[in-house]
Amino acid sequence: MNSFFTPRVHEEKPFELVPEGKHAAIVKYVVDCGHHHDKDMKGNEIVKHLVFIGFQFPEVLNSEGAPHWKGDFWTVTDFKSGKGWMFHERSKFNILLRSWTNEEAKKVQWPSFLEDLVARSHPAFVTIEHNPSRDGAKTYSNILSVKPYTGKKGVEMVGDLVTWSFGEEGFDELPGNIKRKIESSIEMTEKVNSESEDIPF
Repeated sequence: MNSFFTPRVHEEKPFELVPEGKHAAIVKYVVDCGHHHDKDMKGNEIVKHLVFIGFQFPEVLNSEGAPHWKGDFWTVTDFKSGKGWMFHERSKFNILLRSWTNEEAKKVQWPSFLEDLVARSHPAFVTIEHNPSRDGAKTYSNILSVKPYTGKKGVEMVGDLVTWSFGEEGFDELPGNIKRKIESSIEMTEKVNSESEDIPF
């Protein structure tokens, strides 16, 4: 079902804040980050399946002349069969997709809907705002909204679409923050432990 997860090469760039404002954007990253231990609002232990989805801003360049990009780790809902997942109607990314495309919750819940947007290079207007950390020591750029693109010219991605899923090559070429999240996943932890047990002494 998640057929757009094929490896691509990406060179990591130094961290810089994406400028505030509304920017023309296109999906650049779709990365399966695996399952992670977490706690719900009541403090109960839960497991979340996270997928990183990031937008590139081709016309907003950093100090090195490369396009800025911004994304987040979104929670998806696994099927009971254990094969495949979806963006649940009440999930934040389902809400984002509805805001972006003006489609119904049940239509945008399937990964194939996002896959089609990516395949068609469907652009969006993404508004970025800057927010301080709780202690005020750092400032972060965050996605405030994703809306339909109403510009007169097309939005073309710079470089290749970056996708990855477990079992594929290209992990080392992913951006550092995405790699660190994957390394903390249940899948990667179990893989590392299994390989350690196989080392002869």
